[in-house]
Amino acid sequence: MVHFPRYVISLHLRFITVFLFAFALLPSVQAQEILNEVNGEYARLEHKLDALWDQRPFVVRRALYVAAPPGGYGVFNPRNSATFSKKDHKEAIIYLEPMFYGYAREGELHAISINLDLALLDAEGKKTLAEVKGFGKFHLRSRHRNKEFFMHVTLNIESLPEGKYRLLLILSDQNKKATAKVALPLHVAP
Repeated sequence: MVHFPRYVISLHLRFITVFLFAFALLPSVQAQEILNEVNGEYARLEHKLDALWDQRPFVVRRALYVAAPPGGYGVFNPRNSATFSKKDHKEAIIYLEPMFYGYAREGELHAISINLDLALLDAEGKKTLAEVKGFGKFHLRSRHRNKEFFMHVTLNIESLPEGKYRLLLILSDQNKKATAKVALPLHVAP
């Protein structure tokens, strides 16, 4: 689990409180002065967070099966099982949240670029049964250094024989030149 310094969290909460107070109770000139102060403090906090972010190794914060394609970052319904019946499920959907990825500049934009390889292993994770290099390429360009980035993968399980497997997902950050791996159990039932 990733832990941010307490001052980062408390400053963020302070900004929200000051911002709401300023616009709810103060005249517009005073509210603008407070907004300018909050924006300045927020920019300093964001700069500290960027420095922390850049120092950390690339990881996968969250990887899980979901019931349907996600609607956005954090907008998903988790699936409570890694068992997929071939009769009821033709595909398995995986939600991924990478963290501490790098950024490349593309003109005025910041770009996130992550490639995904997959490997299907036996249940113990010792023998590779199948491997797909370049399964997916995920790219996002933004005017901000987005910290909320998600990916989702849909796997067709119809052709897999019944049995228990381990699914290895290998994410390669093209900007940081780093790799993060995560393994999920996968049970294909009749």
